[in-house]
Amino acid sequence: MKEIEKKFGFVVTLLISLTYLLFASELRGNQIAFFYALDADFKELKRELGGTVSTIEVGGTSISLIKSKGLTVVAAAMKPGPVETAVTAEAVLGRFPCRFAISVGPVGSLKDSVKVSEWGFIDSLVPYQKVSGNTEGSGSVETTTILFDTEIRELFNHPNLSDWKPEDRPSWTASSGEKFIASSSERKQIQRIGGTEVVEMNLFGLDSALKRRRIKGVHLRVVSDHADESAHEDFLNFVESYDGLGGRLCADVLKRLAPDPNSPTSYRGLRSLIDEQK
Repeated sequence: MKEIEKKFGFVVTLLISLTYLLFASELRGNQIAFFYALDADFKELKRELGGTVSTIEVGGTSISLIKSKGLTVVAAAMKPGPVETAVTAEAVLGRFPCRFAISVGPVGSLKDSVKVSEWGFIDSLVPYQKVSGNTEGSGSVETTTILFDTEIRELFNHPNLSDWKPEDRPSWTASSGEKFIASSSERKQIQRIGGTEVVEMNLFGLDSALKRRRIKGVHLRVVSDHADESAHEDFLNFVESYDGLGGRLCADVLKRLAPDPNSPTSYRGLRSLIDEQK
């Protein structure tokens, strides 16, 4: 009798372990984080991916789960400022460990050669506060290199979209901080000291959260204004006319993404088993 109890206990322990591994593998495998700044991108992503959509709240952060063909996209809006963005990212990644992250949003141009509506990738960052605090306009400024996913980024360069020409997009270094820049003098100072092409308000916080978990990402940005005295009006006009191209592009990349062979959700039978247990 004791021998039977031991064997039964072993079987139960094994089943519990396998269940844990299945769920842990599911979370690490085909679960992708999507961070957006403009609602149009999220709407287009949902429309293009289809599937089922549910919403939960984690620590005051609203998170949407889009499930489509074995892939789960964990989406959350980035509020203005690196601190708020870091809080959002921690809520998402703490609750839903992800394979990699994609973010999309607007930036202000710091160089005349970088035009409004131009798209590019952010590969490195300069914290804006460290730039603006250097009032003498000299000295070194810390530049942070982003952990980006080369394979995913290549998919962005060759999409199946008629309104996105297949070509290599520029790589930018961004100044990132809490303040919306709308001053020619500040624009010149930030560009001169940081050597950056664009300025934005999210990525330093997001990048910090991703690095804590060693999660790679692709950060796609579109120029909305020139960070000068007309920046507020230009930004509002851009948002009003923006059609969510970034969201459509992200959906196209995710639909062409090869499933993770180590994730049970890549296999229909195991995916059904997991869904039954939820």
